Amino acid sequence: MSDFSPSDLKTILHSKRANLYYLQHCRVLVNGGRVEYVTDAGKASLYWNIPIANTSCILLGTGTSVTQAAMRELAKAGVMVGFCGGGGTPLFSANELEQEAAWFAPQSEYRPTEYLQYWVRFWFDDAQRLAAAKDVQLARLGCLQRHWLSSRAKRGAGTDPANAFLDHGNYLAYGLGATAAWVLGLPHGLAVLHGKTRRGGLVFDAADLVKDALILPQAFVSAMRGDDEQTFRQACIEALTRGEALDFIIDTLKDIAERRGRAA
Repeated sequence: MSDFSPSDLKTILHSKRANLYYLQHCRVLVNGGRVEYVTDAGKASLYWNIPIANTSCILLGTGTSVTQAAMRELAKAGVMVGFCGGGGTPLFSANELEQEAAWFAPQSEYRPTEYLQYWVRFWFDDAQRLAAAKDVQLARLGCLQRHWLSSRAKRGAGTDPANAFLDHGNYLAYGLGATAAWVLGLPHGLAVLHGKTRRGGLVFDAADLVKDALILPQAFVSAMRGDDEQTFRQACIEALTRGEALDFIIDTLKDIAERRGRAA
């Protein structure tokens, strides 16, 4: 199989990519030139292809491993890789800091600086940073209104399973937030809502844009139906894809960077 160049693997824009993966208890490797994940079924090993050119983010949970060759191919395709705990819960690193997830961004090319220059132009101004935080909240409310008023059934109740589902679903949104920040070349530390000292705060800012509108209602619906975690995650991924969540996050961050950067 002939090798593809990094530019070939990035033909599909990140905002248009259809796949977001959360994997547990498997090995990610390169087999025959393709990136695959391998699961064990008794004495047999099952190989599943990962279409990396159409994938925005992969979250690796408990019991996973990834080879150097697979990471190289994922980097060529511009796929964000995150390491987290079981069910998407936080990763406790070996140092004294608690991380929500450890993100490994592809380092195979230079990132654009246009939006970073806009962002830092206003970020050190307290008034402009507050205005940007308001922009995030307004966009968040707009997303919630658009999705809830158009198609959301007004049923369901808050239960403990719903809270557990929320934790799992939020990490899918964090994956999209990290991907959007990488696409625009924005460091994760330049947050406007989650505090100047919060590590990775911009990822959480970006994820907040879609969590309430798409993840929250699905958590209650799945809890009411008695879904398992895998069914819930698949429903969340479908909702994020159908709602063009990554598109919305990227466009919102671009708009804030350009408007606030020019006003600063």
